[in-house]
Amino acid sequence: MHPELFIKESINNIIQWESILNNPTNILTDLKFNPFFPREYHTQKMRPRHTWGIYAQIIAGLKSKNTKDIFEETENITDSFFTDCFITEINHIPSKYSRGHKLISERKELLKNDFYKNFSKIVIGAKGYLQIEQLKDLFNITSDFKEVKFGANNQREIKGFVYKNNSQTIIYCDHLSVGAGWTNDALDKLIDTLK
Repeated sequence: MHPELFIKESINNIIQWESILNNPTNILTDLKFNPFFPREYHTQKMRPRHTWGIYAQIIAGLKSKNTKDIFEETENITDSFFTDCFITEINHIPSKYSRGHKLISERKELLKNDFYKNFSKIVIGAKGYLQIEQLKDLFNITSDFKEVKFGANNQREIKGFVYKNNSQTIIYCDHLSVGAGWTNDALDKLIDTLK
C-alpha cells in the first residue's frame, strides 16, 4: 500500500485537472504530479503484466511501437504510451478487489460527458461494474454489442463485447491485468479488433 499514490492519483486528481484547465501551458501542476504522464512519478521498475504494461502492449500493437520502450519511459511523455491514450477508472473507490462496486450516479454523469464519446477506440475493462445497457446509455448506442471470444487460458475463456460503427470501436471486457487472465494471444485479438 502506498498512501502517497492514493493522495496523488485519487484525492488530488480533480485539483490537478482544474489546474491544467486553468493554466494549460503549465501541465506540471504545483502538486508535483502530472496526470497526463503519471509514469514520470512512477520511476520504479514495474512488472510488464501490470495494468499499465497491458495498456502499453495494446498501444504498441496499434501504433507499431515497442512495448518495452513506451512502457518503461519515465522522462519524455512523447515517447511513452500515455501520448496515445487516455485512461480513467469507471469506479471511484480504489480497491484491490472491486467486486460488488457499481457505477454511482455522480460518476455516471461525469462519464456521460461528450469528451468520452470523441475517442475512436475505447476499451472499457470493467465487466462487473457496468451492464451493457448502462454502456449503451453512456455512449448513446442503440444497436447491440457483439460477443467476441478473445482467447482462453487454463482457467476459462476470455470474452468481451464489441460495438463498432464507422467512426468508433468500443470493447467491453474484463479488467486489463494479468490477474484477470489475459494472455498475449487474447490481447493480440483485442488489438486486431480495435484496428
